Amino acid sequence: MNYETYRNRVAATFPDREPFEWEGITVFQEDVFRLYWLSRVRFFTFLADSEKIDLEELDNYARACVGYATKHRNKPAGIVVVNAALAAPKATKDALAFADARPRRRNTSDEFPVAVDLKKGEAHYYTGPIVYGLLYERFERAYIHRHLVAPLREEIEAPRP
Repeated sequence: MNYETYRNRVAATFPDREPFEWEGITVFQEDVFRLYWLSRVRFFTFLADSEKIDLEELDNYARACVGYATKHRNKPAGIVVVNAALAAPKATKDALAFADARPRRRNTSDEFPVAVDLKKGEAHYYTGPIVYGLLYERFERAYIHRHLVAPLREEIEAPRP
């Protein structure tokens, strides 16, 4: 699959959200409120392409995405979750290990880097327990699956989180 096809499929999972561009990166923003969270969660999903994903590029990309989200969070924002997806036909083992590792918390935002291997049709992201995000952990996993994994498998009608 090529990047444009993947990007269009990801956009189709946000039917009521118009993406916008930031420095060549496609950005989707969505606010979600659940009473049991006692807070609003603002989800930023960033999507960009690359020739080959390496550790340094994925880390710098995720940092830049968190910086943007922190700057544009519109206080009081509640919790901010950043899904920083970088798609490429190839990815190094270090980059995949970085994406699979425990997510970081930077600038009061929860950072989830996602490495999307377009050639293999796989998305790598952390699937273990999220200690500081237990309230919305299941929702976040379903959110990543629906918006970033399902489009790889043509599962556009994946269940809503």
